[in-house]
Amino acid sequence: MDVDALIALWRRYAKANQVYANADQARGDLFGAELCLARGAVRQAAAELLAKFRDDPKTAAETMHRTARGLCQRHWPFAQFDQVAVKYMQSRMWQDCALSIDPSLPEVQPKLSA
Repeated sequence: MDVDALIALWRRYAKANQVYANADQARGDLFGAELCLARGAVRQAAAELLAKFRDDPKTAAETMHRTARGLCQRHWPFAQFDQVAVKYMQSRMWQDCALSIDPSLPEVQPKLSA
């Protein structure tokens, strides 16, 4: 695994998320903008965490995985649905970043199925 390439990729994705959030907001899609900003924030934080643990990426992956577990959403209430959806997406993003480093980690936030 090329740690520097992964850090750069996540930083690029975080910047792209900001661009998409601005576009969503301009179209009046405030929830879409909120999701984009949250994805970007997770990717930026993951990049910084991996940079911090550059010499020990497994520790970074385990930290990301714990964060994903802490944000995991199993129940979807009708009230405060948007906040739960944002936490679900953040959990998925942290999990995806962790699995990019260590694919042997177990899934903590499964994909929603129709």
